[in-house]
Amino acid sequence: MCLRHRWKKMADGDGRMPQSDMHPAPIAGLLVLEMQPMEEAAEQPVSTESPVVAASAQWTFHETRDLIRLVSENGEIWDSRLPEHSNIADIQRAWGRIAYQNGKSTLENKNRWKYLRNYFLRLVRRMGGAKGEKGPRTPKWEHWDDFAFMVPADISNLPHEPTSMKRKRTSASDEDEEISNSGSDLDAHRQTGDPMMMPPALPMPEMIATMPPQMHHAMPPPQMFLRMGLASIRRFSSALPPMAIGQVRETLQRHVSALQNPAALTAKVPAYSALGHSVDVGRDKVIIPLKSKPEIRLYYTNYKLFARLGMILEDLDTFAVWIAYKHNQAMSVPMGTPAHEPMCIVTACVDKIDFHDQDIQSDQDIEMHGHVSWVGRSSIEVTMTLKQKPYDFHEPISLLTAKFVMVSRSPSFQQSVANVPLALESAADREMFQAGLEAVQRRKHFERNSLLAKPPSEQERFILHDIFLKTIDQKHSSLRQRVLPEGHVWLEDCKLKNSIICFPVKRNLYGKIFGGYLMRQAFEAAWANAAIFSNGRPRLRSLDDVMFRKSVEVGRLLLLSSQVCYSIDRSIQISVNAEVLDVESGESETTNTFQFTFTADNDVPTVLPKSYADGMLYLEAKRHFELNKW
Repeated sequence: MCLRHRWKKMADGDGRMPQSDMHPAPIAGLLVLEMQPMEEAAEQPVSTESPVVAASAQWTFHETRDLIRLVSENGEIWDSRLPEHSNIADIQRAWGRIAYQNGKSTLENKNRWKYLRNYFLRLVRRMGGAKGEKGPRTPKWEHWDDFAFMVPADISNLPHEPTSMKRKRTSASDEDEEISNSGSDLDAHRQTGDPMMMPPALPMPEMIATMPPQMHHAMPPPQMFLRMGLASIRRFSSALPPMAIGQVRETLQRHVSALQNPAALTAKVPAYSALGHSVDVGRDKVIIPLKSKPEIRLYYTNYKLFARLGMILEDLDTFAVWIAYKHNQAMSVPMGTPAHEPMCIVTACVDKIDFHDQDIQSDQDIEMHGHVSWVGRSSIEVTMTLKQKPYDFHEPISLLTAKFVMVSRSPSFQQSVANVPLALESAADREMFQAGLEAVQRRKHFERNSLLAKPPSEQERFILHDIFLKTIDQKHSSLRQRVLPEGHVWLEDCKLKNSIICFPVKRNLYGKIFGGYLMRQAFEAAWANAAIFSNGRPRLRSLDDVMFRKSVEVGRLLLLSSQVCYSIDRSIQISVNAEVLDVESGESETTNTFQFTFTADNDVPTVLPKSYADGMLYLEAKRHFELNKW
């Protein structure tokens, strides 16, 4: 490794390291590389002996230290004088030897380095633009094989054939668009050998210890570099096309399959994960490609040629699991290769889904945006929004907002596993986290005061008594004869049942029946009941209190019971109860409960309870309706 560095003072050029007024950007005392011609470098063999010791005998203290830093950060991918035929594997092996001599883990050094790589690229391009220098206008993905080692790990699983990538305008800023689309100044440096300045050294503990004491006060905290690196990675990722929901499913399948074999797990869990991940670590955007992939459009189209909400509910469940895993994943390791504590993430409940008053087109792509909004010990709340750009709109419009609560369990599902904490970096993050905490408290309060735990309140008892008096035959003054008022219907007459055989094709990542599939079946049963009740095409307004109490095994018989439990004006509240029946033993148990709120085109009949049990269903549905009142 024939890398030679020297410190130069930017102002006076006297070769001394500046001792004051140091700041990470602009950087005083930057590293300047002195490159020798490639032919000269090729004649110098790469020693297999200790490179650190060999370098220390010839170079100054600062130069040796900077060599160790540069190699540990894998900087020689761009600046090494290795022979031209050397590939990524050769560089990795050389880097690994020096990392070993330096007493550090190769993976650990790689993780450290990845935080700064995009900052380095942006700095190089910014400086090249300031000097008026432009690199050759090469195709964007021409050097993907080299660049794949440098790009953020979250996108490393994208295809790297140059023809498969098309430049598209995204929501990235002008600066990011220039970075992602401009010609590479790194390529210009390879051809001309012009020196380029490097980003500031990562203040590793062992590096700080070797610095002169007068420099310690000038070193920025490590968190500063972490934030700069993550911001650069996020901005670079935003310039790339988002994954499709099908790619997400395939990657999740690989990810969970690797978790089932602990011996195959090679990626280490970084120590910094215990400090927490920011909201942007788990933030992602995924596309349901209804426009770009016509072959899947039929599965998402209903009889009115709009998108099927049941299929979208399945995709929401998949996306929520993806976001939860992504939040716990080490930032430097791509999804598909687990780099977190061994865990299996499943959906515990759907806190709420609010559907906006928009028809979802079945021939336009749907954007799914998601992030983690609250993290407990083993619970994690995922907030998602869906957007779509209709034909006559320039900007995507919001379709729905959803909040899912996931739980992390051990691979054996015997105990809970702690999530990576959520690092709150702004006032907006703290406000979002507080809203998630209030939602947790609201769910606990709702459960403590449910009608299965406590009797109805005094006001609710008055409501039931008024309903009872309204249905008494006043002519006979008898409590035994009930009369149904005009425009009303008995609650017990508003049932609709369905039975489903649970086939293996509907398994989830863990061999159980997919929760999104259960939601779709429950929604379709509720919608059919609401359509019969309203004599029209009802519109789903909200879904809440979807509790996944028990998993559903393959081969069981799923019994869905849908019932209109409350109605007023044009609104319909439907409760769906899911029971699982073991046909061999005859045993059944309730696994899920669902609450759906629909809106009809016209006023609907008012449901009235006839028995005490129906009265409890009526009050429970009324509570949910008033909680979700818009």
